[in-house]
Amino acid sequence: MKNVLLSVVVVGTLIAAGIGGTFADFSDIEKSENNSFEVGALDLRVSVNDVEYDDPNVPTIIDASGAFPCCSKDAVFDVHNTGEGQGTGYLYIHLKDLECYEVPNTKHPTGRTEPEDVAENGGWVGNVWVDGIGPLGADCTLGDYIEVFIEYDLDGDGDLEPVIGNPLWGQPGTVYLSDILCNWYDLGELPNCNTRYGKISMHISDHSEAEWGMDYFPDDSPANDWPTNALQLDGAKFTIEFGLFQQPLPPGVQVYYPAP
Repeated sequence: MKNVLLSVVVVGTLIAAGIGGTFADFSDIEKSENNSFEVGALDLRVSVNDVEYDDPNVPTIIDASGAFPCCSKDAVFDVHNTGEGQGTGYLYIHLKDLECYEVPNTKHPTGRTEPEDVAENGGWVGNVWVDGIGPLGADCTLGDYIEVFIEYDLDGDGDLEPVIGNPLWGQPGTVYLSDILCNWYDLGELPNCNTRYGKISMHISDHSEAEWGMDYFPDDSPANDWPTNALQLDGAKFTIEFGLFQQPLPPGVQVYYPAP
């Protein structure tokens, strides 16, 4: 009996040894090499006059030289998310760095037109003496008179929707350049490989003497809007930025600017 039990133990030990050994028969292994995980980046490009540009080489978008009251200057732009991967970016527009200046004019000895000088310093309008409203424009008050309306294809359907301002100039909701400076305005999501377009319109309205508490001419008189002449030969430069961010911007957030 002892020999039989010993034999069973030996056989069991051999079987156990076989199970704990290397699998050789009836095995199959497949392998996948060179796996990787790379982080993509957003890449925003802006098209002007059907030419696509990458920062910092985006040219002037709006050039409103020779503007006059009740004349609108429009400019169309395209934005393209050319980033890697399938990520969606959040697009914003930002106007900043307003600088005002006098427009050179060689037709007048002082570089200023007579109507501008009269409107600012006083003089004769027709046969009526007016006191003048003081200088405008050069100290960047011009930004208080440039009306701005911005439209953009928010939902990608090819139609423009209003974003900032009112196209009915001077009506409720009208905004001026100085009102919107230094704020980032949300234009919505811009998915990868998508292009959408927008339009910026700017305008200067006539301004009547009543705005300065004056009453020289009846409201329906052509001379009633003479204070608008104070804006002649005044210019303003500003920067338009487009920002594409991975997340929506919280109110008041400080935007990071990469080193050049």
